[in-house]
Amino acid sequence: MGTPYIQSHNRIFALRLVSRTGTLYIQNHNRVFELRLVSRTGTTYIQSHNRVFALRLVSRTGTPYIQSHNRVFALRLVSRTGTPYIQSHNRVFALRPVSR
Repeated sequence: MGTPYIQSHNRIFALRLVSRTGTLYIQNHNRVFELRLVSRTGTTYIQSHNRVFALRLVSRTGTPYIQSHNRVFALRLVSRTGTPYIQSHNRVFALRPVSR
């Protein structure tokens, strides 16, 4: 099986299983960001604070998106003091580093 990736503009993030508990992580070079599995249906979700977003890549003119129910969020990284974020319109969601 090939490694799944999320690509945001010119940045690429590998989706790797780095835990035997089945937790998915985004790994970018030496930094690791947790993707929590919060559904029993096997659907992957990203959890940011108390908000949960289903992880689905939607192709719109080749741009990857996160789709949550009927809302679609473009995958963009915003650098704020070196911390990666997902930005959706005027809302910003932090991707928190997870120590292994």
